[in-house]
Amino acid sequence: MSIRKMLSIIMVVVMCLGLLSGCGEDKNTQTTTTTTETTVETGKTITLVSGDENIGFYMNLKKGAEDAAKKYGFTLEYIGIEDTEQSDAQTHISKLQTVLDSDTSGVVVTPMSKGYSDVFSSFYDKGIPVVQVDSIDDDDVEALESRNKNPIVATVLTDYKEAGAICAEKLFEAVKGDVKNSQNTFVIGVIERDDEDADKQKSSGFVEKFSELADADESTKGKYRIEAEDGMDSLEELRRDDVRAVFITHPELADKISDTVFADKEKYKGIVFCGFDSGAKQLNWLGNEEGSRFIGGVAQDSYNLGYNAVEQCIFSIQNKELKPYIEIQAHWYDKTNVDKMKQDNLIFEK
Repeated sequence: MSIRKMLSIIMVVVMCLGLLSGCGEDKNTQTTTTTTETTVETGKTITLVSGDENIGFYMNLKKGAEDAAKKYGFTLEYIGIEDTEQSDAQTHISKLQTVLDSDTSGVVVTPMSKGYSDVFSSFYDKGIPVVQVDSIDDDDVEALESRNKNPIVATVLTDYKEAGAICAEKLFEAVKGDVKNSQNTFVIGVIERDDEDADKQKSSGFVEKFSELADADESTKGKYRIEAEDGMDSLEELRRDDVRAVFITHPELADKISDTVFADKEKYKGIVFCGFDSGAKQLNWLGNEEGSRFIGGVAQDSYNLGYNAVEQCIFSIQNKELKPYIEIQAHWYDKTNVDKMKQDNLIFEK
């Protein structure tokens, strides 16, 4: 047999083998492209159900989520609620119900209050993984576990205890001299929302760190008392106890308290405040030198909250190793860095 004829036969065999290797391939299989950084998967959607995207915090959360989705070749669908509905958990849950009829591959949600167990059970039934930014109520978790229908694959949230500790360090630094020189017991107040686990964690972190710092210094040890109170009305109770410094655990509380102290500057004169997150009223208070003094607060990194949440959701879809619990560090702001924090999208007017 000639060499030319033999080469022709070999080429035909090779071509047939190539065709056979393609037989049985699922034409609906997702196309993947491997890069040096990650595996990009096309034709997938992640749905983020969150707050009003016109509010700075949620705008930055959305940006982080979009960047993560883009990195892994996914599309992000954002479903928000109006600013006036922010505290309405049922409105939020109804938005989640609409997602059940979509072709989404995964859900990221920023839960509010209680009542999520039924809709989350439905996500479980449909095989849709859920990543929560912050966490649903303990009662909802218990209900999901009792049904063996918990779709939550990861939780991404701010390290609330550390956030409280940061405020304690800054407040102690601001009032240390006053505690040392006080003739009476120096009263520090913590104002938090009732029955909110996140606020309890912030309060716990604050109390532990302030006590640690004050007890380690002979000039302040035994000269202070910390009182934790629930709700807006507690400011007046603390004032009657001659409170001299206050940590406010939530921006809505801070807004209401700022209205109160600005309405009667003389009444609250001399009290030092610090808070959590930002907003126009807190930032305006930060620059005010009359009456009470607001020294600053800790702000959540909403960009990284959104980015990490979507990334974990995609990892679940791709059967990659997950980090089921991720804490994102908060950042302190005051008059020295407030402009830089605005530029970095860590604090917002709205």
